[in-house]
Amino acid sequence: MNPPNLVFLILINLLFVSPSIFAKNYKYDLVVFGASASGIIAAVEASRHDSHQMTIAVVAPEPYIGGMVAGGLGNTDIGDSKVIGGLALEFFHQVGQKYGNSNPQWRFEPHVASVVFNEMLKASGVDLYLECYLSEGPNAIVKQGTSIQTITTEGPTGSHTFTAAMFIDASYEGTLMAAAGISYFVGREGSKDFNESYAGYRGPGGNDNNGMDFSVKVSPYYDDGNLIPRVQPAPKTNIGDGDDLVQAYNFRLCVTRNKTNKVPFPKPPDYDPSDFIIASRYAYAIIQQLHKTPRFGNYAALGELPNGKFDMNNNGPVSTDLIGENKDYPNADRATRKAIWAKHYYWQAGLLYYLSNDPSIPIALRTEVSEYGLCQDEFVETENWPWQLYVREARKMTSDFIFSEKDVISEKTKPDTIGMGSYPIDSHNAQRFPTPDGNVHNEGDMYMSSKGTFQMPYRILTPKKSEATNLLVTVCVSSTHIGYGPLRLEPQYMILGQAAGLAVAEAHYYNVAVQDVNITDIQNKLRTENAILEL
Repeated sequence: MNPPNLVFLILINLLFVSPSIFAKNYKYDLVVFGASASGIIAAVEASRHDSHQMTIAVVAPEPYIGGMVAGGLGNTDIGDSKVIGGLALEFFHQVGQKYGNSNPQWRFEPHVASVVFNEMLKASGVDLYLECYLSEGPNAIVKQGTSIQTITTEGPTGSHTFTAAMFIDASYEGTLMAAAGISYFVGREGSKDFNESYAGYRGPGGNDNNGMDFSVKVSPYYDDGNLIPRVQPAPKTNIGDGDDLVQAYNFRLCVTRNKTNKVPFPKPPDYDPSDFIIASRYAYAIIQQLHKTPRFGNYAALGELPNGKFDMNNNGPVSTDLIGENKDYPNADRATRKAIWAKHYYWQAGLLYYLSNDPSIPIALRTEVSEYGLCQDEFVETENWPWQLYVREARKMTSDFIFSEKDVISEKTKPDTIGMGSYPIDSHNAQRFPTPDGNVHNEGDMYMSSKGTFQMPYRILTPKKSEATNLLVTVCVSSTHIGYGPLRLEPQYMILGQAAGLAVAEAHYYNVAVQDVNITDIQNKLRTENAILEL
């Protein structure tokens, strides 16, 4: 294991490298921006329509492909598996085959997902350009009217210009979409904006998933009255008001207790144990108020994966999510995103190091956490730490149709359905602040039933026709924060990616705007490819 500072530098420089001086020009029929699972599926789908004979490239800022699916999220958020069909199901079947399983494999190791995505992409004949960041200069995107003509990227291989007839933005941040002048929104809409009962600021005690809030009293203050780290000042907001906050991010670590494959949790650069005092206060509150022994499960969820590994996720009021410190990320430039990425690394690596080493942590908890470590055979190029930050929500496109709470709960069917969802309305916390009675409160988490399956309409992929006619957006789709909750799962991103890949192939072949494709033809073709449009 390299020293922790070297681990950090490898990751941060790999993800946010400066451009070199070389420049090249490329021309394709379709450019997919973003190597997320959604982007890979979109490119593969477009490539399978041989009659259209499209030349296709995936252009991505990421150093590897697969997004969160290959970046640590191996414990798939499924909902009702009956809604997962088409290329998404094909992916999970291929993962199952790697384990000698004839059924779809919903829980898998990150490196297996990476292998399958690479095999799918290689078989498709799609060209791949990694570590290509959209230029932050004035000519990053050139448009002619409503048609995007070129995008310019920069990175370790130089400055590249990609000319294409069609574009798909499959990035988690909506980077291409925003640069192309497409309308979007960041934050939480107010409850009155779209008549959403769960929208906006929820207030103290307003969480619907109370396991992610404090069930014990934890003081947010030092003796001098100042706030301890990771607690923000209380907002001056009314219940139901909108704001500019986004739900918390984290890394989905792949961990193990296998001593022959375990790497100790790294100590992050500039580690200061006082930054994690909220974790020890929570531990002693469990002991003193609940008369229980704090366990690792109070701080993290461990989803079991094959071969003795676990997908570590947020669980409990003090966990791997860095709450309330990401609101600038969606609109940030690359340097600011680099700093926010580093903050998340510091919090999560530091928390795990603190829990497993600091003498202020009860010995039973310290011993239990120390039994776990990073998997030595995962993310080997980045010192066993995933490169992909779990950006649960960033920009959300604002189109002519905006998917909202009613489309999940009551108005479930859509004439332009291109796939289905089933997951609950799910959001992680957005902020942490003191309450008037001197406690700490996490605000924003919810996990509300979708009341069954629902259809996802094609309209959430299309920008306003006045803004772009050759672009589809498959991750930062047109929705409210509440509507986005059950859309933001990787299987749904993949389902939307397949539909987008087919739609741009059709739009290119018939030389029409993406808003004017024949949706009935697309639906019929998706059904022949085993996509699930209705149940």
